[in-house]
Parts: sequence; structure tokens; C-alpha cells
Amino acid sequence: MNVGPIEIESKQQTRSMRLKEAVFASFHEPAPSIRARLGEFTSRDWDRAKDWLDISGLALYFLDRLTTLNLENCIPAPFLNQLQTNLADNRQRADSLFDEILILTRALQQRNINCCALKGATLPPESVPEIALRNQTDLDLLVRESDAESTRECLAQFGYRLMATSGSTWEFKAGPSGTSSLKNLYQVRAERAVDVQLIAGSGAASKSDRMNRMQLRSIRGHELPALSPADIFVLQGQHLFKHICSEHTRGSWLVEYWRHVCARRNDAAFWIDVQLIAAQEPGSDIAIGAAT
Repeated sequence: MNVGPIEIESKQQTRSMRLKEAVFASFHEPAPSIRARLGEFTSRDWDRAKDWLDISGLALYFLDRLTTLNLENCIPAPFLNQLQTNLADNRQRADSLFDEILILTRALQQRNINCCALKGATLPPESVPEIALRNQTDLDLLVRESDAESTRECLAQFGYRLMATSGSTWEFKAGPSGTSSLKNLYQVRAERAVDVQLIAGSGAASKSDRMNRMQLRSIRGHELPALSPADIFVLQGQHLFKHICSEHTRGSWLVEYWRHVCARRNDAAFWIDVQLIAAQEPGSDIAIGAAT
């Protein structure tokens, strides 16, 4: 019996979907179940899944999970070696991004600009066990609208130019443009990017309170201005919901949010804080509910 190209393609898509399901399942299923799931896939299957793993942000989280459970032999050796190389590269990239956010926040503070680092290294270990596992492409800062021009001038000293504005977000870039691609996804790049989120001044209500609630956190032995724990979670929910409603949601955002929910499951005081903040920001309760 002849097998046509459509039937072959359908079988490939089915295997591809099963592999993706197996990757997601690996984050919560026990080791024997993971081993059984992953055992059916060939080197060719993993080669086809490589771009998806990278783009989804799951590749290094998946490697960490396999390493923790001593299941590295469940994937082909060449593929494992590539993941390990990517992790080494991404560790350097995470270090570079952390150094950059320290420099920028300190420079802004020296100008008496209240600022707050978002995402990245400020995400709690409950959500991101190690920042080197996270595929971070840019830096995010929170400043007041009244400090927008001063912030632009400060960033200009470090080579950043305002490239675009979208609502309350100003997008800055520095270095040679167009140098980012899947080939250097995990490497330190010459091109740098900062997204600045602008919030209303202290006279406004809920969103400015987020800046008032920020705290200095000791991260990697350095103090970094960060959001309160509850604010971090609310923003995670808002961010995830926004992408669920659009054309692309990275799998890693789902895993990070899920880990955060599980880690805080029995922390009643935390959930009270989340509820109070979400009640002040229109749509946040729906965003968090839908994301959860």
C-alpha cells in the first residue's frame, strides 16, 4: 500500500505534538513516566523539535529537569551536548544582562530617578530556579512618566537610542542592529535592548502604588530595586494573559507562572496581597484567573 505525502506529514505532526506534550509533562510527572514518554522519540524527532524548544524558552528548563532526575540518557547524546553548550552560553549571557541592569539602575538612581527592574533576575526562585536557565532577550525597567526624558538622557550615555513607543512602553536599543537570530540565541550579543515601562506620577492611584511598594532585594550579592512579591505575580498574570489573547505564547512563561502558583499555594498572606492589588487594577482579576 502506497503512503502519500499527506499521510506522512500527518504522522510527523502527530509525533511532533506527542513530543511537545512529553516535554511539558516532564515538568510534573515522575521519572519513570518521563522515561517512558521520551523513549519513543528518535534523533530525527529531536532535530525537528529543536527550534520549537528554543523559541518556546523551554530548552534549558527541560535540560535542568532531566539533569535533576538523572534522565539525560533519555535524549540523544548529540542533542544533549548541544543543550549543555547552550546552557554554558546562556550563563554568560545572563551574567552580562545582570551586569547591565545593575549599571543602568545605579546610573538612574544617581540622577535621582526612581526606577525598578522588572522580570529577569528579579523573578523569584519559586518561579525561576536559576536565572541562567531563562531565555532573556532584553531588559525591562519601570519609571515614572515624569522621569521619562531624564531616563532617555541617562540611557543615551550608554549608547541606547529610543527606537519605538507603544502606549506606555518606550523601546531602546544599543549596538549594531539586526545581529540577533536563533543561531546566537543563547550567546552574549552586541545588540542590546531595554524596554522602559512608564507609569503615572505619584498623584495617580493604583499603578503608581506599584512603584511605592518596590523594595531593594539582594540578588547575587547586589542590591537591585524590584517589585514586591505580590506585584511580581500580578504582572506575570497580566503578561501571560496578554499573550494568551494574542498570536504567540512562550511555553516557558506558562511553566514559570505554574511554578509560582504551586510554590505559593499555601501562602495565605501572599494571596491576600495579590487580591488587593488585582482589585485596584481593572482586568487583573480576569487576567490572573484565566492564566491560572
